[in-house]
Amino acid sequence: MPGPAPPDDFRTRSTPDLSPRRDLAGPTFSPGQTLAGRFRVSRFIARGGMGEVYEAEDLELGESVALKTVRAEIAADLRALERFKTEIHLARKVTHPSACRIFDVFHHRDESAGPDGPDVTFLSMELLRGETLANRLARAGRLAPGEALPLVEQMAGALEAAHRAGVIHRDFKSANVMLTPRGTGSPEIRAVVTDFGLARRNPVVDASVASETLTGAVAGTPAYMAPEQIEGGPITAATDIYALGVVMYEMLTGKQPFEGDTPVAGMVKRLKEAPASPRTHVADLDPTWESVILRCLERAPEKRFDSSAAVIAALHGEGVGDAGKALRRWLRPAVIAGVLVAVAVFGVLGRLALRRPASSLTAPRGAGIAAVARRSVAVLGLRNLTGRVEAAWLAVALAEMLTSELGAGEAVRTIPGEAVARMRAELDLADFDSLAQDTLKRVKERLGSDLLVLGSFTALGEKGGGQIRLDLRLQDTDLGETVASVSEAGTETALFDLVSRTGAQLRQKIGIDDPTAAERKAVRASLPKNREAVRFYAEGLEKLRLFDALGARELLEKARAADPGHALTRAALADVWSMLGYDSKARDEAKSAVDLSAALSRQDRLSVEGRYREATWEWDKAVEIYKTLFEFFPDNLDYGLRLASVQESGGKGKEGLGTLDTLRRLPAPAGQDPRIDLMEAVISRLLSESRRGQEAAARAARAALAQGARHVLARARFEEGSNLQNLGQMDEALAALEEAERLFREAGDQRGMAGSMNNRALVVAGRGDLAAAEKLFNAALAAYTSIGNKSGEALMEGNLGNIEYFRGNLAGARSRWERTLPTYLEINEKNGAARMLNNIASVLGEEGDVQGARGMFERALALYREIGQKSGAGSALGNIARSWHQQGDLAAAERAYAESLSIWKDTGDKQYAASHIQDFGRLLRDKGEFARARSAYDEAIALRVEMKQEGEAAEARLAVLELDVDEGRAKDAESPAREALAAFRRLGSGGSEASAHALLARIEAALGRLPAAADEAGQGLALAAKSQNRNHRLSVEIECARILGVLGEKERAASLTVLQKARAEAEEAGLVPLLFEARLAQGEIEVRRSPVEAKALLLELKKDAEAKGFKRVAGLAAAAAH
Repeated sequence: MPGPAPPDDFRTRSTPDLSPRRDLAGPTFSPGQTLAGRFRVSRFIARGGMGEVYEAEDLELGESVALKTVRAEIAADLRALERFKTEIHLARKVTHPSACRIFDVFHHRDESAGPDGPDVTFLSMELLRGETLANRLARAGRLAPGEALPLVEQMAGALEAAHRAGVIHRDFKSANVMLTPRGTGSPEIRAVVTDFGLARRNPVVDASVASETLTGAVAGTPAYMAPEQIEGGPITAATDIYALGVVMYEMLTGKQPFEGDTPVAGMVKRLKEAPASPRTHVADLDPTWESVILRCLERAPEKRFDSSAAVIAALHGEGVGDAGKALRRWLRPAVIAGVLVAVAVFGVLGRLALRRPASSLTAPRGAGIAAVARRSVAVLGLRNLTGRVEAAWLAVALAEMLTSELGAGEAVRTIPGEAVARMRAELDLADFDSLAQDTLKRVKERLGSDLLVLGSFTALGEKGGGQIRLDLRLQDTDLGETVASVSEAGTETALFDLVSRTGAQLRQKIGIDDPTAAERKAVRASLPKNREAVRFYAEGLEKLRLFDALGARELLEKARAADPGHALTRAALADVWSMLGYDSKARDEAKSAVDLSAALSRQDRLSVEGRYREATWEWDKAVEIYKTLFEFFPDNLDYGLRLASVQESGGKGKEGLGTLDTLRRLPAPAGQDPRIDLMEAVISRLLSESRRGQEAAARAARAALAQGARHVLARARFEEGSNLQNLGQMDEALAALEEAERLFREAGDQRGMAGSMNNRALVVAGRGDLAAAEKLFNAALAAYTSIGNKSGEALMEGNLGNIEYFRGNLAGARSRWERTLPTYLEINEKNGAARMLNNIASVLGEEGDVQGARGMFERALALYREIGQKSGAGSALGNIARSWHQQGDLAAAERAYAESLSIWKDTGDKQYAASHIQDFGRLLRDKGEFARARSAYDEAIALRVEMKQEGEAAEARLAVLELDVDEGRAKDAESPAREALAAFRRLGSGGSEASAHALLARIEAALGRLPAAADEAGQGLALAAKSQNRNHRLSVEIECARILGVLGEKERAASLTVLQKARAEAEEAGLVPLLFEARLAQGEIEVRRSPVEAKALLLELKKDAEAKGFKRVAGLAAAAAH
């Protein structure tokens, strides 16, 4: 879309009219006046309902800011001052790239008015340069859907952030959205939501304000107000979603959905009439936009989308009501510009948040706070003796209920049902009444359980009066024998009583006291309230444990309908939505679980809240919760692993590794659990310590294989392969990933299988086989689609776009990355955001926007450093170095390369080092340091060969051959150059093929074979014309024109035309090396026709090149001039 109008820059105001104006009294402050001893006024911007807005310089920080004051004539109005304070308080709670930032509050006394002069209160805020969305629409008319979508995504992201913080904007409109460039010269537009002057806390989040009403005038702007806002009804997030619908309608049609002779007439219309379809104004509007807008404009709030993220999801085709497409935290790609995205298939604990043993967080009665490791109990399963399929659900339900009964009071540690289910599947344990001694030993190794509850049940169904009989055995895994038996009978209608009586007998046999009344109440709260809900809940858990998230969703939604108040059903649904990639829905269900968890034990409540904090990426809070749980229950390995995981997610990976050291000191078998090494492998990889990660993954794999833990083995082999990728050991990486894929497939884990396919594709793509990589990406896409995982689908679509990048389709690649970036920013996924910035910046640089590219690279670098991602930081630094080189600052480039390469040496990651070493060689060549350049090229070639990256190795060899020709060894270079050309043709690399033709043209010319040189140059120019990489195209055009220009008068004139155009393009883009090369080629051609004039130009070039440190060009210019 066109950029903002350049003449003015405005800040947020309280009125729709944003054009600067003065009231008759004039502004309070004048340019040059200093306020509060800190802010020097630059200019008056506007006066609004609350006060005046100024641009000022912050003398302390040296930055331009906006200042917003309270007008003196309303300062005495307590309600107005309260509104001003509310704006500050609420706006500061909303943190999002598309929400205007509020900095602080200040007071200034105007001493010119005397000692009794009034104090002026003002706040400092972000200064936004650009125009409002309202002004843009008035100036240039409606937007096309493609122009509107990125702006809507940003606006919805800001509203979503506000709603999550418990804030309702209440006055969202196009005049409160600023459009500002993301950086000097950047084509990207940042949409910023401003003016929280009418904001209120969300009554859904904060019940203390649920009954707040406004007296007097209705608050808001009439054209954008929802029906409930007009009628004085409850104001919720749905109110802002209605306003978002109005703004989208306005953006796509240029009109308001309800227009009347007066604002009030328009308000009355929306209370009585449905809006006209936007397609009545824009006949060819996509039906998706139409349906989304009209749903936002539903009169009943409950019929609108349930969140702003859901609006964006629907616009992307995920279905009305689906959550946003925020990418999951476990999809943790470690990439640089132009490199495909790797998948981290899972967190070590997976993402199942099913049940925790019910208990309170008080210490077990009669003991200190988990001072001694408690005995542990696992309910291993109950055999269905009747064989009736309709009674199968009771096996899971009874196991879950008995686990809760035994866990009450925390005297024993109960093993979660998902761990039991996974162990049974991997050890191929069928239904049983008791286990042999050797099997008991294997179960203890896997679960760390001292006691096992197992047995059978008989359910006679309706014909048998609903009678149920339980026959259970208690087996000691150390003694290898049955130590007690329990039998109880009851009915399905009295299922809870039956389980309670059975649990009491088991507790007595184990030797633990009966639960207190409070503990029994907590046990009851951990279970659904009725038989129907119990059945659906149990069946849903079983599906979830078999990786069938879609099947689990259907059953758990039925369980929720049967018992809407059951917190753990909501928690399980949150995990389902998370597995399916619907993070917004996952957050909603996790929040509902927290809201409904009051009756649970404190341990369960904390577990539920911990998962909610993970879902909302509140890592510091998640760390505190799991730290508390682990401190109270240090014998619970799962809490320790979860703590390490969230520490890494919060950017504290080193602390996570420290937590793992603590876990290793737990008594066996917990301290020897392979998941500890597996978590170390994950954290090490994300900290760019890939050698440590590979070794930890190998240890985890050996231990898992010995235990028969096939799913842990699959995850360990995946991590081993991913770390080997980073180390450049590609054959070993492929072997590990292929084994992981097979193991995941055997376990029925489609998500893990797809992730393994993805990373295999990365290796294959790195070797130049783009067709094979594309096939693997499509297979992974199909796997993600089959399980409904939208995050995985999005990631694969992005990687398929990366294939297009490697094929030279820069526009397609950039388009995909630009659509992904706002999602990463919205979910605060800094690693992903940095990666997208790095990739987009690479394309900008290749298209010739070097300055814009460097700005994005620097943003990426800041994010990588913030989260401690060394490989990413090294990549960004290398890219920054390349941009300095392109702009002619060789000293700055060399410093950045030195820092980048020191990071590669520190991390040992070869995967991405080679390209920057090769770039550094180009810099050394331009400086005339040919020996050092050759050494750098040789190092890059060695790395490429080691990683079996044929195409990249051939490109590095081409750079060495250029040096050979520079040094007069054209004959020696001919044969290797033709071998490189053949490799590029075989790999389908048209851009590199063009470079090979250009070099061969130089070689043929140097050997005196001018017709052959002309043929090579012609082929190079034809291929270069197809390239979207501006820098590469110009480089080939300059080299080929230099050769053609000496062949004859006709060719000379055509070559000079090409060179003049290339020179102008390079000069406009600030591409100094290419500008020098174009000037050199022009001089070399012209010196044959106009030697005096050409020599002067060449000597001027020599002077300019020497001043910049480009000694190679300076030397060639001097030689051509003599």
